[in-house]
Amino acid sequence: MNKVFTGEIGRLKSFEVQKPPFDSKNPFLAPVTVNRKLNKAGDRHLMHLQLDITGSKIRYESGDHVAVFPTNDCELVNRLGEVLGMDLDVVISLNNLDGISLPTQRTLATESHPFNTIMKSFTDLL
Repeated sequence: MNKVFTGEIGRLKSFEVQKPPFDSKNPFLAPVTVNRKLNKAGDRHLMHLQLDITGSKIRYESGDHVAVFPTNDCELVNRLGEVLGMDLDVVISLNNLDGISLPTQRTLATESHPFNTIMKSFTDLL
């Protein structure tokens, strides 16, 4: 296993070293500065998010698209590891058996990842 990804969407170590140009394969990790729910009822969650793109050289214009790659809280992942008695640093490889191939699933299914990365970046724990 010569490539061990730790949640990166594209380039290995891109979470540690952010450098332009930013695009879908090299996303800028913008912190959320405002997160407000807009609707009060119903099954849908309509949110207003503001992202800090300071220093990214990204120019956002109304109508542009933004991808959101959520992660689970590290404390929750650590508690899950304790409950399961898992070594969260063990590196595993997965095989995609269902043929569905979203971008993150391609990365997940073709590369090696520490178990904690899979729990943090590729699963819905809530």
